[in-house]
Amino acid sequence: MITIAVDAMGGDNAPRPEVEGSVLAAREYGVRVVLVGQPAEVKRELARHSNKGLAIEVVPASEVIAMNDSPMQAFRKKKDSSAHVAARLVRNGQADGLVSSGNTGAVMAVSRFVLGTLPVNYAGVALVLLAFVLFAMEFYVGGVGALGVGGAV
Repeated sequence: MITIAVDAMGGDNAPRPEVEGSVLAAREYGVRVVLVGQPAEVKRELARHSNKGLAIEVVPASEVIAMNDSPMQAFRKKKDSSAHVAARLVRNGQADGLVSSGNTGAVMAVSRFVLGTLPVNYAGVALVLLAFVLFAMEFYVGGVGALGVGGAV
């Protein structure tokens, strides 16, 4: 079963829309949802929804990253924020993905430094560059489209 860590404290009206969407996702798609945030608020909102039999759990996080927080300051100073805790769940293999509707810059910074980046596939980059070269040559050579087709393939 796919497990999604949700930054329940990330949005402007948190945690209401995050919890509502999580309940719908668990019901419709059969995913396991881990709501990360301030437990009292998240559980209060979760009680408003019919969630019996759904794979939903709450993981505590004591801090919240506000929309007007500087991304790097939030990353450095709010180590127990819901975004940090959710990213650590993904890093540790306890969740397969992370969803947040919060401060985009802060979530990107947290994800970049907690999860890291994917390795570069240099063969793929070389093929993309070759395609651009073939398309560019098509304009200068003035052929019948053979170079353009070669770039597209």
